[in-house]
Amino acid sequence: MVLVTAMAAPLSGIRVLEVANWLAAPAAGALLADLGADVIKVEPPGGDVFREFLLRSMGYSHEFAANYGFQVDNRGKRSITVALDQPGGPDLVRRLAARSDIFLTNLIQQRRVRYGLTWEDVRTASPRVVYASFSGYGTRGPDENRPASTTPRSGRAPG
Repeated sequence: MVLVTAMAAPLSGIRVLEVANWLAAPAAGALLADLGADVIKVEPPGGDVFREFLLRSMGYSHEFAANYGFQVDNRGKRSITVALDQPGGPDLVRRLAARSDIFLTNLIQQRRVRYGLTWEDVRTASPRVVYASFSGYGTRGPDENRPASTTPRSGRAPG
C-alpha cells in the first residue's frame, strides 16, 4: 500500500498584503497566491478600478459578464475594503502590514507618502517585512508621481 500525502505549497504560511490595482502588482500577487501564500488585497470603496474596466474600450464588441483579466490577476486572494483617504484607513493598513511577511504595492510615490505607506513607514510597522514596489517611473525623480497608465473608461490613473 502506497500512502500519498499532500505536499505543502512553497509559500504556505506566508502572508502578503497587497495595496495595488490594475495589472502588474496584482498579477504578481496572484502568482504568490498560486504558490500558497495568503494574499489579502486592499481595495478602495467601489473596488479596484480594473474590476469594472470595460473590455469594449479595448475594441471588443461583445459585452462580457466580467472583466476576466481582473479575475485572473486576482485569483486566490481575499480582499478587504479600506478607504485610504479617510481617517483610520492608512492606520488599518499599517496594522495589517505588521502581521504580514510581504507588502506589495504599486501606489505612486505621492500616495505612498500621503497615506504613510512608504518603505520606511511599513518597515516601522514590521521590521521584517519584504516591501515589493512596482512603479512605472520609480519612486524618486521628476516622474515619481507619474502613473504608468490611465484607464480609457475614466481617464483617471489606476495607481
